[in-house]
Amino acid sequence: MTLSREDVGSFLGLIVHDLRNPAATLTANIDFLREGTIDDTDAREALDDVSLALGELKQGLDQVSWVGKWLLDQPVMSNADGDILIALNQAIERSGTTNVEVITSLDQAPAKGGSSASRVLEILLADIRRHVRSGTIRASVKQESGRTIVELTDPGRAIAGELREAAFTLGGQHQLKGRADGRYGRFAGLLAAWIATSSVGGTLEACGEDGQATFRLSLESK
Repeated sequence: MTLSREDVGSFLGLIVHDLRNPAATLTANIDFLREGTIDDTDAREALDDVSLALGELKQGLDQVSWVGKWLLDQPVMSNADGDILIALNQAIERSGTTNVEVITSLDQAPAKGGSSASRVLEILLADIRRHVRSGTIRASVKQESGRTIVELTDPGRAIAGELREAAFTLGGQHQLKGRADGRYGRFAGLLAAWIATSSVGGTLEACGEDGQATFRLSLESK
């Protein structure tokens, strides 16, 4: 049996829809329990852990839904203009990443699709946190040749040269899994980041070398 893009996209959308309901129920009940009078420290820590895991699951469902929409040629992200510096700060805050050094000479960095860039940057920061245990992440923001560019550079292992194009493809996800130099992101994170970026006319690349691994996000300046 041969499946079309439409078949797979519709199936993914169906599964995501079905999983959102129990995820919402779990969220409501966990929030209720956390607000209650639970005095046991271990129990509260367990609830916090479950809440974090559930948040990751819900983000994962969003990412899988982007893949489904992309397969169906449906809009994935808003291409509304936005300031990349604001988007970067939002991504840092939401991801809980505390070891980011922002390097820029810009006071503002408006770009096409900038309003959606924080979601992409949040995925990339999560990927870095998953694969790099320590060290500072450098986030540089610049404008050149009509483009606004964000580079996230970390001291971890760079994606292998032969995997750099595959890293942002549907078929390449299984190649990344299990390789230290693949930097697979949960719920096809790198694919989802590429889909979101390309949907607003941007580009996303993996570059650099070990010790200076870099994700490069480029959007049209406004």
